[in-house]
Amino acid sequence: MSQSQAPSGACRETPDGGKEAVHLVDAEQHMALAAWVDAADRISRREAPTPALQELQAALGRCFALSPQDVICRTLAAQAEWLTADWLTMHGEPALPALQTALDKAKLAAQSPEPHPEAWQALAETHLRLARPLPAQSPQQVLHLTQGLSAATRALALRPKYGMGLATLGALQLLSAQGQKDAPTRRTMARTAAAALQQAQAIDGFLRAAVAPMNKTAEELAAAP
Repeated sequence: MSQSQAPSGACRETPDGGKEAVHLVDAEQHMALAAWVDAADRISRREAPTPALQELQAALGRCFALSPQDVICRTLAAQAEWLTADWLTMHGEPALPALQTALDKAKLAAQSPEPHPEAWQALAETHLRLARPLPAQSPQQVLHLTQGLSAATRALALRPKYGMGLATLGALQLLSAQGQKDAPTRRTMARTAAAALQQAQAIDGFLRAAVAPMNKTAEELAAAP
């Protein structure tokens, strides 16, 4: 997720051929992002995120009315489903339907006319979330890991020094390594994951709290017999 980054503004051609910022779209992006952060904070405090999620959906509705293919709002729409899934999981309820909806929305964001690394990272992260609860190396997990790694690679091709993209790449590589039965393969993949996670922290210090535990696990796995 890349919620710490403010959405980019959009531009449109004016009748005289010049460009002017579409402030309404930009404002709705920011309102949607603020509502996302509010909902995530509520969930972290085990408070119902419903009011914030309602604000988020309202802002997204206005954004799509102004710009139906806006890549930022499409990405936030996918990320909103993560929050629903998190809240459901916290209460012991099935989260798979929300994650499947997130996957559909993330695919739509990645297919937007404007290539955007955050859209591809959201797609990679959604595949990661779907892969985690599955049996290690099951066909379904392998499929999600493969598609997630492909999406993360696309994100990093668009923005090579992208902390969140590297963090998601490393998390996918770590999960894949953990399912390997062959020890040399497992260690090699774990070292690759650790390298990506270390680079993510070096680029974006705000990721350290979330990434450091995964990095520790990857380093331990790489050193294990």
